[in-house]
Amino acid sequence: LELLLRWLGPLRPGERSPDTGPLMVFLLALAPIAAGVRYGGFALPGPLLWSLRVALVLAALGLMVQWLILARFASDKRRFIARHSGWSGAMIAALVLFFGAGFIGGLKAQTAAATLIALAGAIHRGVRGMILSPSLHNRPSVTLVLGFAGLILMGTLVLWEAPRSLANGVEVSFVDALFTATSATCVTGLETLPTGTTYSHFGQTVVLLLIQLGGLGIMAMGTFLLLSTGARIGIGGRAMMGEVLNVDDLGRVSRLVTLILLSTFAFEALGALAFYPWFQDQHHGAFAALFHSVSAFCNAGIALQGDSFQSFAADPRFNSIAMVLIIAGGLGFLVLADAGRWFTARFKPRVRARHFTLHSRLVITSSAALIVFGALVFWWLERNGVLAERSTGQGALASLFQSVSARTAGFSTVDFGTQEGEGLSVATRFFLLCLMFIGASPGSTGGGLKTITFVVLLLAVVALFRNRRRVEIGGRCIPDDIVKKAAAIVLCYAVTIFVSVLVLLASDGSKFGLGPLMFESVSAVATVGYSVGVSNSPDLSTTGKLVLIVLMFAGRLGPLTLVLVTGSGRGEPPPVEYPEERVMIG
Repeated sequence: LELLLRWLGPLRPGERSPDTGPLMVFLLALAPIAAGVRYGGFALPGPLLWSLRVALVLAALGLMVQWLILARFASDKRRFIARHSGWSGAMIAALVLFFGAGFIGGLKAQTAAATLIALAGAIHRGVRGMILSPSLHNRPSVTLVLGFAGLILMGTLVLWEAPRSLANGVEVSFVDALFTATSATCVTGLETLPTGTTYSHFGQTVVLLLIQLGGLGIMAMGTFLLLSTGARIGIGGRAMMGEVLNVDDLGRVSRLVTLILLSTFAFEALGALAFYPWFQDQHHGAFAALFHSVSAFCNAGIALQGDSFQSFAADPRFNSIAMVLIIAGGLGFLVLADAGRWFTARFKPRVRARHFTLHSRLVITSSAALIVFGALVFWWLERNGVLAERSTGQGALASLFQSVSARTAGFSTVDFGTQEGEGLSVATRFFLLCLMFIGASPGSTGGGLKTITFVVLLLAVVALFRNRRRVEIGGRCIPDDIVKKAAAIVLCYAVTIFVSVLVLLASDGSKFGLGPLMFESVSAVATVGYSVGVSNSPDLSTTGKLVLIVLMFAGRLGPLTLVLVTGSGRGEPPPVEYPEERVMIG
């Protein structure tokens, strides 16, 4: 016992926790391997599999003994149990269920629960290291890039190598698996191969997890897991998460992360229940309903049907459910938080009434205006085209759905056609390209330039015409640094699209032409997922696929974020301020 206590180290409160010890690290490192063996179809030799089980069972027992000893000698036992029993107890229970079921056989529900707990623990451990690492506090952009890149790489390896991830008789290349993993993680929706027929139920589950983690953000999910175990995030960690979530008030970070997770799961659960009647006759009806609910709320645009939502085009109830999920995910969590506080004040007289912030008012107003304007223009452009054979009500419904989906999700209820010119007219494609470029709202699951960026630039133009020095709206002034950042974001997006289209024209221009390649590029960088037959064409070269992969990755993180990765990270003011001198522009 004395040797064990010396190995455990100091036992003073706050210095050691079983959640951060070497046994927990060992368990969480092997948890993904165990999950791959159990569900991915990876085959291990009998002796090696038996050794893996025995090692993990012994480690679980060691973790339990370690936890009991630390609890026994802690000065404040109640506080220790409250703060450190979470992941230790969960991991012990998970491993008992997992490997008990493995030795006995059967018990699929228990092994599934154990695997999810183990994988959640792995995310918890990895994100804990990034958030609590002092070396990354000043480089939140680097942390964000590494988190998404790591998630994409893991998803690619599972979709490419796991024997159970593919449907019978289907083979995929590494680039196609990378494309699918990037599209799911970056909640884009572009596909080189159809998800519904290429991947098995296990592979589709992997895609669903990538959509969920990518839509919420791997850092937000990890922070929630940290908070759920009672861990305290310091000022540096909160500052980093504030940068990731685009929040200036560091005191709101913990509450906002909790709100993000709870509201997301609530919307997705209700959406799955609402979708279920349309999928209940399928083999995995409940899974299909959940998949499309998560894909809609996270604005991923990935459907298990090959025609997206075209088979539901005439169903107003299905369209309404999908649009509610898409809009809720595209408004942003800050707006949802404001709306929640406003509704609480309305129904609880003792709660002080709160007004919507300027950010929320701008998001709601601009989103509503873009939806109405987009629906009217789409109907006007396609009234004699793809909407010609539909009734007035069905045409209006299709126009409204495309307007909602074009800026964020990428689901479609009309035939977009291929690069040869079928389906939508050239004018409609260009209009949808503009909507995709504007995108969703800041802090949401959608991509694009963002509505607030677009509004701020419009207000800057109005201020210039009115000869005002400051940008004003709603009795408030927009800070100059926000206006500068908006201009920088637009420039970064424009340069990214220009370079990508140039490379695509060099590699695939003779096969597709300028229009389709530009449409696909904007769809990728805006993480929308609309396609006119380029990404899923067998004629698209490997270079073209890699360009679209880079665009999806850059679009999810934001081109400006990738630029900041190479910056200093501290943002310190220059030691010398030089005199001003005017130059001619325009």
